[in-house]
Amino acid sequence: MNIYRFELKSNFKSFLVWVLCLSFVTIGYMAFFPMIHDSIGDFTKMLNNFNPILKDAMGIATSTFSTAIGFYGFVFIYVSLMMAIQAMNLGIGILSKEERERTADFLITKPVSRITIVSSKLLAALTVFLATDIIFSIVTYIQLSNISDENVLKPYLLINLSLLFIQILCFSIGFFISTILKKIRAVLPISLGIVFAFFAISRFLINDDNKVAKYFSPFSYFDTNKIIKDNTLDITSVVVFAAVVIVCISASYVLYHRRNVHSV
Repeated sequence: MNIYRFELKSNFKSFLVWVLCLSFVTIGYMAFFPMIHDSIGDFTKMLNNFNPILKDAMGIATSTFSTAIGFYGFVFIYVSLMMAIQAMNLGIGILSKEERERTADFLITKPVSRITIVSSKLLAALTVFLATDIIFSIVTYIQLSNISDENVLKPYLLINLSLLFIQILCFSIGFFISTILKKIRAVLPISLGIVFAFFAISRFLINDDNKVAKYFSPFSYFDTNKIIKDNTLDITSVVVFAAVVIVCISASYVLYHRRNVHSV
């Protein structure tokens, strides 16, 4: 039994729904930019009257909001929230579903090692994320290039690369959680709770004065406004991201290998 191909097939419908919904939502939001740009003076005055804390929570930076890529950076915050839900949901569910659907005994008794099972599921999840990001990036860049007078390819690719990092990070955390919880009867409530907690932390509890606190939420690792300004990703955030992913995935291998898997 090819576990990798089976996982791709079983996740294809949800992948298609996610990528279509995300693309249409982003296109819908970006369609407002030409109207905002035409009256950017009045719009900027209105934004300047907002409480700075509220603007930070909403991800609004008046210095970049008047540009197409800056407006995309604002929309991206909520796109990353939706994609993080997809990643966390897949991370928690891709292993735990074997016990929840009572197929664990069948899988474990096959002539494949537990390492092969975990590796196949990880590779399938990574394929889903890559496919989602590639299709999403192509579709939204076509629209972005049509409404932008500037060359925005490099910052756009960097922002979307950070999106892939957020997905992988949320997936890794969810994957690790699935190996430490004995019984997961419903995946969505757990994944929603964790992702929204991370999002709330990034929006309301983290500021520039605390350089360490931002690493407690995947959403604060990469600041879209700084990516647009500097045209690069923060190296420290990339290193911390890699470290967290390696620790979570390595721990998941160890815990699943030692786990007493039940089919009920």
